[in-house]
Amino acid sequence: ITSYSNHYIDAEIQNANGRSWRCTGIYGHPEANQKKHTWTLLRRLADLVVSPWLCFGDFNEVLNLNEKMGGLDRNARMVADFRESVKDCKLEDVGCRGHHFTWSNRRFGPHYIEEILDRFMCNQKWRAEFYDWLATNLIHWESNHCPIMMVVQNRQISLNYEKRSFNRIHYEDMWSLYDECKNI
Repeated sequence: ITSYSNHYIDAEIQNANGRSWRCTGIYGHPEANQKKHTWTLLRRLADLVVSPWLCFGDFNEVLNLNEKMGGLDRNARMVADFRESVKDCKLEDVGCRGHHFTWSNRRFGPHYIEEILDRFMCNQKWRAEFYDWLATNLIHWESNHCPIMMVVQNRQISLNYEKRSFNRIHYEDMWSLYDECKNI
């Protein structure tokens, strides 16, 4: 661990083959008037990067307005500020498998909101030079955030990712609000 605070942990990872890369976990300020501090932190961390960099976490903001479903629209200026800081840091979203959204307000019907707040991002060095990866948004039962997981392996090793199946059968009461589900 090279540095940390309540809102981030920055670490250098060294592989068995001696290659190193940077890994930063972020928890973005949830308050609108404090988000600028998260983007400043990202830029300062990016200024220290000379190696491949993987940055991940709960940024508490969407990168694009279409990353929100339901509720009032996000503040376009706040979204643009986040996108601009990501661009300044030369980071790009790595995408994911699994459920598209990573956060929900866990309400029902017309008050239900989903957003992509949690993500993995990397710089071009990380993407191009070192690893194959598979990012997945996992299923969650108790939290309003989906856990996100990244499987990272050296390029020469094939990625054998087996999807786990759950024997558990469950029913969410909110599904009964949809006409298609009433018949089922």
